[in-house]
Amino acid sequence: MVIFLDIDGVLNQLQEWHIDKECVARLGRICNKTKAKIVLISTWRFGYFHNYGMCTPQVKKLLDEFQDKHIEILGRTKDLDDRQKEIEDYANSRGVSEYIILDDDKSLYNGIKNLYVVNEKTGLTDKDVKAILSIK
Repeated sequence: MVIFLDIDGVLNQLQEWHIDKECVARLGRICNKTKAKIVLISTWRFGYFHNYGMCTPQVKKLLDEFQDKHIEILGRTKDLDDRQKEIEDYANSRGVSEYIILDDDKSLYNGIKNLYVVNEKTGLTDKDVKAILSIK
């Protein structure tokens, strides 16, 4: 399974370039139970490279937090100026059929399946984890 992940509003409370460790731990629980891997859809993806040394300092902190929770990043979506098209392009080009999207902005999507909207004021909560695990 793949989790298409937005960062701001999901792994923090809309604090740019900040990561909430509790939100990351909750994401880790989801990944560990479902064996999911992450594809970045956030603007943070522009600072992500498979080579850790090339990543921005903020993304390095994110990767360090992910490593501590055994969360694996598969990659990132292309920049097509449309988040839904970016996800569809990634899924179609790699044969991904089992996925969930974690985002705080439902206005970016129109009829896409498996979208779970996180409250930007709280980030990912225990209640969200329970709901997401019941979906998958």
